[in-house]
Amino acid sequence: MSSAVGGFQEGIKISIYLVKKKDMSDGDFVKYYTETHAVLAVPALVRHECISYSQFHCSQNGTKEAVTTIFGPEAVQPGNAMHVMPYDACSSFIFPSIQQAQAFFHDEETAKILGPDAQSFTDPSRLQVAVGREFIAVAESNVVKA
Repeated sequence: MSSAVGGFQEGIKISIYLVKKKDMSDGDFVKYYTETHAVLAVPALVRHECISYSQFHCSQNGTKEAVTTIFGPEAVQPGNAMHVMPYDACSSFIFPSIQQAQAFFHDEETAKILGPDAQSFTDPSRLQVAVGREFIAVAESNVVKA
């Protein structure tokens, strides 16, 4: 079996890590984020040729249990190099270019609707962002062709 990667699909990835509002349950957070916020985001994302938009839900309440199941109980012990990230979710966007990402985040709809809506279910003071190049080697269980 060959270990060579066939190629990569490239894009600019923006990941925004979120913490839910203190008074919101995990269930209410997931419901609002998936059924309301995502629906509001889709038209502008499509307009700016977003390759991919995904939500990664990792509630702080359930993550330690999942990490223990996957990596073993020692993974969450004090002194271990692995640390559970202090976030409840992450929105990830992949755009073909940084210009298209910029256009989405500066779009009037994004500024007037999505930004204020995010404040209704997240703690804006705890948002963190990462921006970089995404290299996709496997997509839909298939090696990406060069």
